[in-house]
Amino acid sequence: MIRSEHIFIADRGYSELCPKNFGKESCAPCHRFGPSVRNYLLIHFVKSGTGTFECPRGKYSVRAGEAFVIYPGEITVYEADSKNPWEYLWIGFSGSLADRFCTLGDVFIYTPDTLHSLEYAIGLE
Repeated sequence: MIRSEHIFIADRGYSELCPKNFGKESCAPCHRFGPSVRNYLLIHFVKSGTGTFECPRGKYSVRAGEAFVIYPGEITVYEADSKNPWEYLWIGFSGSLADRFCTLGDVFIYTPDTLHSLEYAIGLE
């Protein structure tokens, strides 16, 4: 069963860092998104389960406690595991400061406090 909450944020014209959308999804086994191209930066924080993320630099296995970054203009595909599908939160940004997220790499480890703060800030807790 797929449970999804997706909220689009009104464009307030921020030029440096502009939040675009955020949401949360509990995926069904093998749920797949893509191939797709975004025109903004998008970070998925995997809360539980596992899946794969594919971008121009490679294919990664991603699990709870890790996040993956989708960069603007890149073709990406991601898919929930068949036996342990993931649940994730995402947040998208545009603006001149969004490029600073490029230092994170394609996949990175986040702290539990990061996820808790994000859930609280966007009202998904």
